[in-house]
Amino acid sequence: MPDGQGQASTFDLGSAERIEVLRGPFSALYGNASGGVIAVDTRDGPAQPTLETDFLLGSYQTKRGAVRFGGQYGDVNAIGDASIFQTNGYRDHSWARRDQMNAKLKATPSDETTFTVVANYLHQPDTQDPLGLTKAEKDANPRQATPNALLFNTKKTILQNQVGGTLPAEVRRAPHGGHGLRRLPLDRAVPRHPGGDAERGDALRRHRRPRPQLRRHRAALFRDLRLLAARGRASSTT
Repeated sequence: MPDGQGQASTFDLGSAERIEVLRGPFSALYGNASGGVIAVDTRDGPAQPTLETDFLLGSYQTKRGAVRFGGQYGDVNAIGDASIFQTNGYRDHSWARRDQMNAKLKATPSDETTFTVVANYLHQPDTQDPLGLTKAEKDANPRQATPNALLFNTKKTILQNQVGGTLPAEVRRAPHGGHGLRRLPLDRAVPRHPGGDAERGDALRRHRRPRPQLRRHRAALFRDLRLLAARGRASSTT
């Protein structure tokens, strides 16, 4: 979830394997406008087909039910998690319900190819918003809703569906004379011709030097700019 680009409520922790928080330049892996990223990776399904259920009860009529299923079926690994959460909330006018589902399918047709698809669903209907309290209102009754929240029945509804897939591929060197790519160290240049051979970094820097014709044009441009500046100073003194 890049910064400002999604709902945090779409995170399904019931099927999460790990959570990574990327700050600063590391978040550029997920987009050039992100100031930070929270990445939640869905775990793989178990080796054997498994069905699990969870049920939770809490204060303020809070309840949550979930079912998780998955397993390995030949070359296909799958896991799914579906849950329903509902609460009346700590404050007045703060009822909420969240219907959520997350599923992951990983197919491995060969040792070198793995295709993964992740889909999730979130429906949060008529979530009530009690709005913010002033200090005086909070001191008087921290559980109350503001008069405007009750007057206008402030609430919101969220419906969001997402589907994504990955297809990693190993980059190999092509045979000599063929067309292809290979992994190169950071100090190597990109191949300029078929066969995968590349020149070293010093050669790359040498090719980046300005050409003689370009240097002559640049020198002429700077000379003209200096002449114009000198004429401007002369006209201002007269």
